[in-house]
Parts: sequence; structure tokens; C-alpha cells
Amino acid sequence: MAIDKIGTNGLVASAIVPPDGSITSAKIADGTVVVADIADGSITTAKLAADAVTSAKLADNAVTGAKIGTGEVKSDNIENSTSLHLACTYTNADATVTTASTSSLVVGMEMYHSHGSATLNPDHLGGRIPAGAKVLSITNSTTFEMSANALAAGTDITTHFTSGVTKSKIANSSVSLVKRADHDQELAPRWTRPHYANSLNYGYTLIDEYGTRINMQNGNNGPAGVAKIQGSTGHGDFTIIVEPSYLWGWAGIYIADSAGFSDLDDPEWMYGVGQNAGYHAYEFQNNNSNNQGNVKHWNGSSNTSAQSNSGTNGQDWRLWRVNGVLKAKAGGNSIVTLQASGDRRDYVIWNQAQSPNYCRVKQAFRNASGGA
Repeated sequence: MAIDKIGTNGLVASAIVPPDGSITSAKIADGTVVVADIADGSITTAKLAADAVTSAKLADNAVTGAKIGTGEVKSDNIENSTSLHLACTYTNADATVTTASTSSLVVGMEMYHSHGSATLNPDHLGGRIPAGAKVLSITNSTTFEMSANALAAGTDITTHFTSGVTKSKIANSSVSLVKRADHDQELAPRWTRPHYANSLNYGYTLIDEYGTRINMQNGNNGPAGVAKIQGSTGHGDFTIIVEPSYLWGWAGIYIADSAGFSDLDDPEWMYGVGQNAGYHAYEFQNNNSNNQGNVKHWNGSSNTSAQSNSGTNGQDWRLWRVNGVLKAKAGGNSIVTLQASGDRRDYVIWNQAQSPNYCRVKQAFRNASGGA
């Protein structure tokens, strides 16, 4: 005889005591249990089997700040950070990576180029690991899969692996200037983060005069290098004074909006002229072979000349910003206004890289508002 009706409260929870595991997700029809039918607080951790709720079973954005109890997220519950370096071999357009041992790797580790290698050959100049790449899976003791295909081939590339709280897990601008180390933000008259080019190596002196001059007088288009001025301009007032050489090679500085670069920790970003789409940049160039002293402006989509003059010999070039007005003066040439108002960009500054040239930085610092 079938049961066609159960009265209110006729069947209570205590009357159903299924064997452990007899009710599984496979036995519950899709949509049968909906959020509206579950009382707040009725599902507790004590009523969940270990590993019953995994990230794969949670809808995107299912766990919000409002659904996390006070004190549930604390430092003791955050994965310890891991940072290590391995020599890896990449194949162009392939996600398979080999290394001496994968025993220290775990799935999800983030991958970056490392420039800690003692060698200077082209295999260690970057350009192989795509931005945002991670360890997708570990195949065996020497092989793993990257989450994206390599951009180029390379053998024994020193690669940086990190896990825990990594850069990609921290929202842009969530670490404010006041929470960054002072040496990472303050502008200072010193060349830092040098990078070799055109066969330059440890046998050459690239930076001298106590770090204030980058110097590469090694013949026309000879060995050269790139470096950046320490720190960045910040969003307020600043002053920069440099003395570009009056030699055959182009000398001077580039400046560009730091927001246009995906990774300022990678020395590779310093190559080129900083002309990133949608972001402003400037060039300050001087040489004697063409007898030119030029100031150029990239407005985010096109390059124009802000000023073109004869080259200067032994004269200071100045760049400054006061209350959002950006100006420059190339030696004895007239002052040129690069932006008349509203300039609050945080600029990074680096040098030209064509031998022979030098560039001496005499002043570089942030100013109190109106102090320039």
C-alpha cells in the first residue's frame, strides 16, 4: 500500500537516519535544494564531511565578504609563501617545460623571469614566460605544464616560482605608497637596475661617478647598457636635472607613465622608448653627429616633437612639475610646457642606450607641493 500523504511534522529529521554516505550529491536532483530553502546558519562546518565542499563545487563569487565570519580569515590560515629559482628549458609555442627536478614545485605556483643568473648570454634576457603564467600540472620528476605556451625557446632559463600571497593575488593599487618601502618609491639621483646590451659585460664600466653617471664610450654602436633612475616621480611635484653627452651616440633620458608597464621589477621593460598605447611618455635626446637636441612627446597613440633644436654641449637639461604643470628646458634652449595642467602621472625614468654616450644625473627628487 502506497503512502500518498504525510501530515505536517509527520516526518521529522530524527526519523530518518540514513547510513553514512547514503545521501550524496549524485542522488539529489539538480535544483532540488536551492539557497532560499536553506535557513541561515543551518549548515555548519560540524555537519560537513571533510573535503565535502571544495573550490570546484563553489560557484564563482559564491563566497563573499558578507558570508565570511569575523576572524575566519587570519594569518595562521594563510598559506606560507614560497619563493624559489630553477633553471628551466622552454620550447617556442609549447606549454611543456623541463627542469632538473620538479619536487619543489606545486600546481598553481606563479612563474616569472629571473635576472639573477650570473651568465649574460641572450638566453637569460627574458621574453619566454607569458604574463600571468602558472604551473598548470606536474607531469613527472623533470617535466611540468605551464598555463600558457612559451613565447620563445630557451635552455636553462633561470625562472622564479612563487606561491602563497603572490603579486597576481593582490589587486592593483591595494598596496599604497605609504605601505611600500621608502627606497622603492623615492626619486634619487642615482642609476639603478643596470642591464647590458650590445655585448657589454662585466669587463666594462657602465656606471661611475658614485652611481650618478651612466657611461658607455665604446665606439659607434659599441657595447652599451640601460639603467633607470632610482624610484619614480610620484604623482606630485618633482625636479630632474641631467647632463647628456654631446657625442656621436644619442644621449639623454626617457620618461614614461609607470601605469603603462605590466612589471616594473623586470629590467627588460627599460628597452625601447616607453610608447605604450594609452599612456604618455617623453624622450629627451642629444647628440653631435646630427647636432640635435630634441624633446618628443608620445600621447598614447602618436609621437610628436615638443621641441627641436641644435645639440647642447656640457649643459644641464631640466624637467620639472609643479601643481600638475610639466615643463622642460634643454640646456640653453627655451622652456617648453609639456602639459599645461592636470599632469599627475607617476613617471619612471631611464637612459638612452647607444654608444658612445653618457648621461650624468645631477638632481632627482620629489618636491613638496609647489616646491619646484
